[in-house]
Amino acid sequence: MWILSSDGDFLRGKRVWLKPGKQYLFGRVKKNGVHHAIDNVTISRQHLVIEVGQVKPGDGLHVHAKSRLKVTDQKTKCGTIIDGEPIKGLSKELSKDEHIIQIGKYPHPLRIKWHPVVLSFSLPSKTNDPLSQARSSLEELDIKTVVPYVVGKTTHVVQNKRNTSKGLQALINGRHIVQKSYIEAIVYAAAPGDLESEEALCPLEEDFDAFWPDPTQYLPPRGKEPSRRSDAAYQPDPSRANVFEGYTFIFCDGSRFDDLQGPITNGHGKALLYEIERGRTTAEDIVNYMKQVAGNKGLGNFDGSGGVILVQFRKADEHCDWDIEIENRVALGFLTPYWANLRQVYTCLKARVLSQNSCQALQR
Repeated sequence: MWILSSDGDFLRGKRVWLKPGKQYLFGRVKKNGVHHAIDNVTISRQHLVIEVGQVKPGDGLHVHAKSRLKVTDQKTKCGTIIDGEPIKGLSKELSKDEHIIQIGKYPHPLRIKWHPVVLSFSLPSKTNDPLSQARSSLEELDIKTVVPYVVGKTTHVVQNKRNTSKGLQALINGRHIVQKSYIEAIVYAAAPGDLESEEALCPLEEDFDAFWPDPTQYLPPRGKEPSRRSDAAYQPDPSRANVFEGYTFIFCDGSRFDDLQGPITNGHGKALLYEIERGRTTAEDIVNYMKQVAGNKGLGNFDGSGGVILVQFRKADEHCDWDIEIENRVALGFLTPYWANLRQVYTCLKARVLSQNSCQALQR
């Protein structure tokens, strides 16, 4: 989303959205189609047009895509300067993430900055084209909708509950967790008050910061989480960035490893996959691998000192007896058992992320 700002008084300190598919005329007097009037004698009555192109179909899936941005000087007397380059009577397409525009000799330049909004969705894997509805509403607004969590790009995670691996990544990376109604709120803020008038501005074009929906008001409802933390605990917090530093989690189940590897590594922890062969892998094999990984760190109980945690694998019906025996024999390999099932691991990961305090649930 392209956002316009200026220290001059014509925007009254506000930032405003430049909507795709629209042209904005700047001049000295607010008439004859001028959207933004700047009272300065060096600015022509019709001085400058900023044009934002329509979003290309499919660009809502590409986090790096930006709508086309073009600036045209209206053959003015005092001209226009873009990023230090004069364009008197000319047009220029802008491709960087931020641009400075000097209009005439007005002392306060315009700033146009790319403001990325990328929504990552946590949805059932069997859903057919899960993003079609969201994409049809948001793509034309320059908002990206994707399934994976993209580190460094995702700005919001959309989900129906608070406990998901993508939600955990959002907490670690300082991103917001919202429910689907947040999409409706964005669409409403992007709709003009007068749908029949082509010149009518939507709330975001009037004041982006005042009318952009507050994500903290769209946190998913509580589920069956064992902890009852306040809504404020889910707000972005940069201090969580290294919350798993010093911890290593060993998984014996590939799907569980895939689900939690992202959040763990994002939090500066380490996730390892130890592939077992049911009926053949021995408890000694697992114990030796854990001790090899642990080295001088020792085995962990999530008290903040780091260490190695072994995540319990799913029991297979055809090898249930073997699974139980392996679990018991691995536990006997240490002074205390260091097994943790997936719910315990997720609960403790989330508890540590939200409070960064000790979590003893992993130790029986």
